[in-house]
Amino acid sequence: MYANHPSHMSGRYYYVAAWYTVRQPTMNTFDRDSLRVGPMAAKRDTQEQVPQNERKMETKEKKEITFLDYAMETSTIQGLAKMWAVPLVFLKVMWLLLLLVASGMMIYQLVQLFQQYFQRHIKTEVSLAFSPLPLPAVTICNTNMVRLSQASKLSCFLQDALGVPKNPACSHDNISLTNTDVPNFGCAGNCEGNLDSTALYQYYLEIGLANTSRQLLKEVGHQPKDMILNCSITGIDCVYQDFTHSLSYDYGNCYTLSRPNYKSTTSGPLQGLFLQLNIESDEYLSTEESGYGLRVILHEDGTRPNPTNEGFTVAAGSEVFVAIRMVNVNSQGPPYGSCDNGKEYKQKTDNTYTIGGCRDLCFRTAILQNCSCVPLQDDFALLLNDSFCSSDQEYDCMSSFYTNYFNGLNNGNDSCACSKPCSESAYQASVTSRPWPLLEEVRQYEGQACDFNPDSPKCDYKDQSFTVDTYELRRSSFMRLQVYYDRLNYEIIAEKPAYEVERFLSDIGGTLGLWIGASVLGLAELLEIVILLLVRCHRANKRHVTST
Repeated sequence: MYANHPSHMSGRYYYVAAWYTVRQPTMNTFDRDSLRVGPMAAKRDTQEQVPQNERKMETKEKKEITFLDYAMETSTIQGLAKMWAVPLVFLKVMWLLLLLVASGMMIYQLVQLFQQYFQRHIKTEVSLAFSPLPLPAVTICNTNMVRLSQASKLSCFLQDALGVPKNPACSHDNISLTNTDVPNFGCAGNCEGNLDSTALYQYYLEIGLANTSRQLLKEVGHQPKDMILNCSITGIDCVYQDFTHSLSYDYGNCYTLSRPNYKSTTSGPLQGLFLQLNIESDEYLSTEESGYGLRVILHEDGTRPNPTNEGFTVAAGSEVFVAIRMVNVNSQGPPYGSCDNGKEYKQKTDNTYTIGGCRDLCFRTAILQNCSCVPLQDDFALLLNDSFCSSDQEYDCMSSFYTNYFNGLNNGNDSCACSKPCSESAYQASVTSRPWPLLEEVRQYEGQACDFNPDSPKCDYKDQSFTVDTYELRRSSFMRLQVYYDRLNYEIIAEKPAYEVERFLSDIGGTLGLWIGASVLGLAELLEIVILLLVRCHRANKRHVTST
């Protein structure tokens, strides 16, 4: 009846669950040997009876041997079964050595894999995508901060700092170009020497602006209803009321147009932003720093523009074409990187996170804590506090802060380090231009500007004939600005884990299989052995308690 049994064919003897507690049958002749299968079962009736104590010891020994047989012969880990079954001692030693060497190599390679995985390296992938795209937010600032006709409303000190032509009501002796006590915030390290006139004027300008109300600065700057003659975005009309005002202490009034819901479906100027502007060149202050033009900043919707450090300047009297391409950058956060998702920053400032905005907030917060005032800041700034630093003591405090900060930076300690945003859109601009407008159009636009503002200086000469000298001046009051997508395919630069979880698990499986032929289910055999040992110990303790 056992002719076809696998154990009989292999010539081995197997014990079925010999480690379990053997229930005693009602017949005294039924003992543990009845659990055997194979040729050993035929010898049961011919075995001599042994004393009871010896029989228990023999049974216990057989159980232990049977448990080890079960563990070794059923193992799928390569080498264990071979080492157990081989009949020669030197072959057993050989297989034992091979198993130890293979286990050592496996452990070494697994350590390398875990180290590589927990180093959290990242890789950068660049891909192209195509879809209708929203235009970026566009901020424009006239390069002239104060209109000449309104400059008399400012303090005499500020008029001197701005270079306003002499006003009989002012003494014009407020600025000393020989002042050697002016701090130089733009220099780090050994910065000995006197400041030039431009830096001195900037110092006095900041003091004058710090003591001037925002409302007055807004009033004396260029107004949107005078500047914006015509506007359309993706072919839809817009008006100056659609622009958001903010004040820059370098450029005066700035205006931002943001329409994230309007998307360009084709490339080219017809699906972009079109602006026809009157920059009012006849209202410019004539200084060595002045020049007819417009500051343009392209930025992501919801972010804080920084006209002082970002953007580009385009010349007046021209038609300017700004062809843009979008680049979307996605960075990894913890544990692979240190990007900032911007949630905390958004709660504090109501702006989308940028590195520039983060650093600006850090600087101004630190100066406010140390000096009880903030540096002169735009409306774009994040600490809406009008307690600007203006006295000598406050400027000395700011100077000390910047000195300590730059010294720490030189030593590798950046107290205002900011992480990159987890997701941002950047815009690459290609700017071209041509002279504009032509002769007859100048007169037409002057009439239009006069209709918008009857007090405009253009109303005095709009009907006069052009001369060689006046044509360029009158033409330089106008310009066109067109912002559009050069193409609608855009780059996606994405950081991704260089060593992903799937590859990590695959490499672990390959290492286990290469060196010891194991798998996840094979390693589960170790768990099975532990469970069996626990069950055996539990039942042995239970029998011991019952017997006592």
